[in-house]
Formats: sequence, structure tokens, C-alpha cells
Amino acid sequence: MSLRLLRDMLANSLYHKIVVFICITILLSMINTNIAHAAVLLCRSPGYNCTSHSGYRGQSTWGYSTHETGHNCTNYAAYRLAQNGAANPGNLGHAYNWATKARSKGFTVNGTPEVGSIAQWTTPGHVAYVEKVTPEYIETSEDSYLPAITLQKRYYRSSDREWPHNFIHIRDVTLLPRIGIVQNSIASVKEGPLNELWTIQARGVKSIRLSGNRIVVLNHNKELYAKEGPTNATWIKIADNVDKFDISGNRIGVLSGGWLAIKEGSLNENWVRVADNVTQFSLSSSRIGIIKGGVNAFVKEGSLSALWTLVYNNANSISVTDNRIAVIGTSNNLFAKEGSINNLWTLLINNTKTAILDGDRVGALSYGDVLYVKEGSLHTAWVNVATAVTSFDMSKSRIGVISNGMAAVKEGQLGSLWTTVADSVSDLSL
Repeated sequence: MSLRLLRDMLANSLYHKIVVFICITILLSMINTNIAHAAVLLCRSPGYNCTSHSGYRGQSTWGYSTHETGHNCTNYAAYRLAQNGAANPGNLGHAYNWATKARSKGFTVNGTPEVGSIAQWTTPGHVAYVEKVTPEYIETSEDSYLPAITLQKRYYRSSDREWPHNFIHIRDVTLLPRIGIVQNSIASVKEGPLNELWTIQARGVKSIRLSGNRIVVLNHNKELYAKEGPTNATWIKIADNVDKFDISGNRIGVLSGGWLAIKEGSLNENWVRVADNVTQFSLSSSRIGIIKGGVNAFVKEGSLSALWTLVYNNANSISVTDNRIAVIGTSNNLFAKEGSINNLWTLLINNTKTAILDGDRVGALSYGDVLYVKEGSLHTAWVNVATAVTSFDMSKSRIGVISNGMAAVKEGQLGSLWTTVADSVSDLSL
């Protein structure tokens, strides 16, 4: 296209029409029912509900256009970068030019997603913000035309047709690992290395759970509070009369009087009741597992409105990830399965009191208070990692235990040494 022609187009206000066409085209290709199996639509709204978790309301950042609708994919990407503390890299132009221009300015552009990086499609042109990265998928948020529709999607690595062409690393988010404890009813969190100092978060606390940049606590009045972002963020009361709770990614679940309710997305989202007569449950970003009636294990996969599937009879407890399910039967035997929820069970170990799944690790606490962990295949050997264990937690490369009131954490290999991080601890979360 000649410069003269481009000037003529701009003079005739065709510039925005071209941008609209580009964004419409890319989004139509993503939503097309023929390829919808490759990308799961998590959220769709004509307003800002899908991007409310970030505080985005269509305001212009770094001079990017908000279009007449108030929506623009490049403006949203710029907003999230600025939110992460990125300095203005200078206008990167159309979405289809972002990778080329960012590379020319010295920024890393590659095929590796990171939280905070910008997913970019060169043809016909689109950018989105990477919210989450797992071994199986990435999750993005975006603000786009079609018209004025904001979307949040999950993209699977196996889908080459919809996988972004590039990932632009202008200001990736470095999420420091966190440890949360309850010590004499005081909730504290440390972030970073194991020898970092504790920061008091709340008092009168019964239990604490961490996930990403979220902290959730249950106090002795059965009130549930949550915060996200830095450790000094403001608490938000999200539920009353809570008996038990769990958190995974952008999901929070509460058990109250046998009713299980889940909220998904921002902390201000509405609760959705998904089951009754529930005695125990577990969450992942795409699965919910429950013990119903104290005996039967059910799992649902996908949206909160998905149907339940009976996976095991006579179970005491359940733990789920996006790729694995584990149950402890009434005979205290631990079983697990991998992949489809309809796959066969594998007996892992006997005499199990509690079990946790995390990535390719399985943790099993015996009735003799011995903690066993295996990593990799379900068929690998168990490793005895600790004795006299009251409770434990696992997250990525860390394992935490409470033993005689002392909290200790190890990171890296299963044979790594333990580091004592606190005493008089009643609850621990990684």
C-alpha cells in the first residue's frame, strides 16, 4: 500500500474501519463453531465484566485509541502492561505490527508464553494479555471489537490453528512463591525465598489458602475474606457461614450447610450453587470434585453448569487437577487416574489419611503420620519425605508440612533438606 493511498484513507476516516475489520475477522475465526473445540470461551460480555478483575474500564493508555465503542485490543494490552509497571515502549501501531516493532525496540519476542506477556496474532492482527500459563494451556484476557465484546479464552497447545503467532515480553509478571500460615489465630504470608520475613495479614483466622496472587482466609466467625495482588491489598468479605473452602486459580469454593457454591472470575462475581449434600470437595481451573452423601465421588469438567459424572463409589475424599483425579476409598486405599475422567483407576498406596495432587506430584499422608510423595508417572516409586506429619501442602517445587506445631518447607528435589519457617502453626498453605 502506498503512502499516498494510506493518507487518502486516513483523510476519509477509513483507518478505524480497517482496524474494526481486522479485529472482527480474528475474533470470528476464534469463535467459529468449526474450531471451537480448540479454544474454550470462558467469558463473553458486551461491557467490561470479563476484564473487571484488572480494573479496566476502556480508558486510554499511552495514547492508544479506544474507538467509538470504548473497546480496542491494543489499548487493553497497553493498560495491562502499564498496570504491571512497564514504561511506555512507544506506540507499537496496529496489532499485526506489535511483534515486529517490539523486536526492533529490543524487546524479546518468541514462542514462549509467560504471565504478563502479550499474545499476538500477525494475520489478520490481534493482541491479548496472558493471564495464566500451565503445561496444558494458556489463559488470556482481551478487549476487542465484534462489536464491543470483551473476551477471555483458553488456548490449548495442541491447537496450532488458534495458538498465538508470537509472545511479546515487555514486562512479564514475576509471581514470587508464597507461603501462608496461621499462628495463634494470626494469618501471615511470606513471599520469595524461604528465609524471607513474614507479613501479618489478618487476625482471628482459622485457616488460610493461597493461589497465584490471591490470599483467602476463614475467620472464627465463619466469615470468608479474600484479597488479590500485593500482600498489602485490601481485604474483601466474600461469604458468611462458611464451613470449608478451597481456591484454585480464579475459582473459589465454599461449603455451607452441605451446599457447595463456586465463584469464578473476579472476587466480586456472584456465587453459583453447584451441589448439595456435599461433605468434601476439591477444585482445579477446569474441574470440580465432590464427595456427595459422604460416600460417592463425582466430578464435573468445564463450566460450572456442566453435568456431574460419578467416578467412584464408597470414597472418603477427593482431589482434582485439570489432568488427574485421586480418591481415598472407605478402605483407606488411594486411587488415581490420569487424563479423561472415564479412564481406569490405579491403586497407588494403602493406609492413606489425606492426599494432594499438584502437577506431576502426588502426596499421601498415612495413618502412621508418614508423608510419601511421588513425582512423574503414577507408577513411579514413593519417597518417604517426612514423619510425624500433622498436615501438608504442595505447590510447584515446594512441599510444606506441619509437625508438632512446627512448619517446615522444602523446595526443589524430593530429597532436598527441610527449612523450618515457623512454630506454633495450626494451618499452612503454599
